[in-house]
Amino acid sequence: METLAMSFDAKTKKILTDIAKLRGNNTLIPFIGAGFSANIDNLPKWKEFVRNLNHYIERDTRININLEVVFNGNWMEATEYFYWVMGKDKQGNVLVEGKKIFQKTLLTEFDTLKYTKVDNDAEWKQHILLIDKFKKVYTTNWDRTIENVAFQRGPGYQTYICSINEEQMIVHKKKSQDYQKFNYLIEIYKYHGCYKEVDSIVASESDYYSRIRVLDKNPLDHALRNDLMRNNFIFIGYDLNDINVTYFLNQVRRLLITNENLYKFFIVKLTSKSNIDKKKEDFYKEHKNIILVPLLSNKEQADLNKEIAKEKKEENKRNIKQTLYKQKIIEFLNMI
Repeated sequence: METLAMSFDAKTKKILTDIAKLRGNNTLIPFIGAGFSANIDNLPKWKEFVRNLNHYIERDTRININLEVVFNGNWMEATEYFYWVMGKDKQGNVLVEGKKIFQKTLLTEFDTLKYTKVDNDAEWKQHILLIDKFKKVYTTNWDRTIENVAFQRGPGYQTYICSINEEQMIVHKKKSQDYQKFNYLIEIYKYHGCYKEVDSIVASESDYYSRIRVLDKNPLDHALRNDLMRNNFIFIGYDLNDINVTYFLNQVRRLLITNENLYKFFIVKLTSKSNIDKKKEDFYKEHKNIILVPLLSNKEQADLNKEIAKEKKEENKRNIKQTLYKQKIIEFLNMI
């Protein structure tokens, strides 16, 4: 473990030290969200992806719509609309047919990534550190970025995927040429499916509802429950208001009917300790059992605020935050 950065206050340093100990004891599992890969070339961000959905709708239905504006950033509802509007003129179940078209857009967006060479350490540093530090990863991402890095820069991988309405696990295994050096595979649990398996994708409102209905029967939830009994989890690449975090906590409450979980959940956030409201911090810690981990010092927060204030375009502001987030995630992973 590297020396903790002196810019953090004493409380944050202690949290980081505790996290490092948990990882050292093999009792820490990362839960990876879309923000983790935000700076990877050719990987579409959510807003970019939704803009592409606009294009497909206009091309195939002649309906001109701005999903981002109409649904006010509610991506699940926007995706549900895509399913509906693209599938309503097809034979069969409207949402099922629309989802098939949705998967074709995912194949178009993501398929080229599997051929991407992981030959630029600076670009892929956070992923390289992830597979170096952890043997098991949960993710809500549909792409195969983690698998790609595990195969090219690690031992290989074994992914676990499950169709939303079925009780059967789909397992994919691929060993790298260096497998013998490691003698294990990175286990990747794709909690919201993989773009290659249309029935596994959790993207719209109806997908979420279907997923919740089979909560007690889904093999991924059985695996999660077992891991919850003996491990701590850390969310990387999520916002506090991310529906995936809320969804996960709902899963936890349903899977652990009694108060049997004594382990902790952490979520790293691009903010400073002074920027987190104490009441909100207490609410997350005492009610949701989540410990907030600020990635910025007070000075870094002030510098970020100044830089953001100079920019007028929202896209530029997002790029500044994403670049800094990647930098701080790399520092964080190095620390633990």
